[in-house]
Amino acid sequence: VDVNGTTYTTTWDDLGGGYYNISINCSDSVFSLYGWFGIRINASKQGFINKTRILKIEILIPIYNTEFAILTPSNDSIYNSIDIFNITVSFNDTTNTQPITGATIEVDVNGTTYTTTWDDLGGGYYNISINCSDSVFSLYGWFGIRINASKQGYINQTGTLKIEILSPINNTEFAILTPSNNSIYDSVDIFNITVSFNDTTNTQPITGATIEVDVNGTTYTTTWDDLGGGYYNISINCTDSIFSLYGYFGIRINASKQGYVNQSNMLNIKILGESSLIITNPSN
Repeated sequence: VDVNGTTYTTTWDDLGGGYYNISINCSDSVFSLYGWFGIRINASKQGFINKTRILKIEILIPIYNTEFAILTPSNDSIYNSIDIFNITVSFNDTTNTQPITGATIEVDVNGTTYTTTWDDLGGGYYNISINCSDSVFSLYGWFGIRINASKQGYINQTGTLKIEILSPINNTEFAILTPSNNSIYDSVDIFNITVSFNDTTNTQPITGATIEVDVNGTTYTTTWDDLGGGYYNISINCTDSIFSLYGYFGIRINASKQGYVNQSNMLNIKILGESSLIITNPSN
């Protein structure tokens, strides 16, 4: 007998009547690579023509039960967008009660394949590197990181870790440019408040911010325009009902954008009611 051209030493029995049994042990080293094998059997006897036949067989890899665990970090951990951290996992053979080394680790983030580096620490432990500044995390918020561990001959295992990545928070400055504080308007006036909102961490203007306004603590719904370059115009209509009592008003303006520190500032104005004076008596 030979296997894929390699002599295979085994036992065989003459059953009589021209029948023979040849014993094949699939755990023998000649079959260690598993897969397809050609077993060539040669029968010979002095005075007879030798005969050879080949039997093709497939030997499957043994499949062992496994267990998989994400050891660190804990679920629902929170990271900043510039953080780099490791996920440590364990992968073990529960059939033979031993760790699995040499496994393949695959990672996806919210269902998208994530290419990263990972290290086999030995003893069934693996470290997977996660860089929160990678583009797959660019929208910030909550992410499900799925980790799959596999090795030929073992049942694959998958675990999911849920993390939150916070958007970067840059320092800001905010200023009311016009009008000056304590300006006076008539009750029929319409005017603009111009403000600036800038990123002081990167020394650049902030566009696309959200502007919110309240008057004496009451939300004031109005229109505002992003002028570009960190400048915004907010329209104030003194005929609006919120100004109906006339006098002094505190207009608080809040500027906000995800990833930046919110800023608020207050402008005080005075609104005067329109009036008329008529001398009724005596006549001129």
